[in-house]
Amino acid sequence: MLASRIVSVILLRGRQVVRGRSYGENNVRCDLLSTVRLYERRNLDEGVLLDVGATPNGSGPNAALIREFAGSMFCPVTVGGGVRTL
Repeated sequence: MLASRIVSVILLRGRQVVRGRSYGENNVRCDLLSTVRLYERRNLDEGVLLDVGATPNGSGPNAALIREFAGSMFCPVTVGGGVRTL
C-alpha cells in the first residue's frame, strides 16, 4: 500500500496568502513566508504555489518570490499562475 502524502496548495496574491473562492481584500490571511514556515514544521511532502493575482493583472511569475519560496522549503515545489509560454 502506498504511503499518504501531504501536499499543500498556497493561493497567493502579491506576497499575501489568500483563502476562499473570492480572492478579494477580505480573504487575505497572512504573509507567504510565515505560511511556508508553518508548513515546513509540519513536514510537508510537496508545496504548490498558485499566484491567483498574476493572470488577471497580466503579469508573469515573480521569479524572486519563487526563489524565496523554494529556498525556504525542503520538498518539491510546483508553481502556477501568470505562465503564458514554456
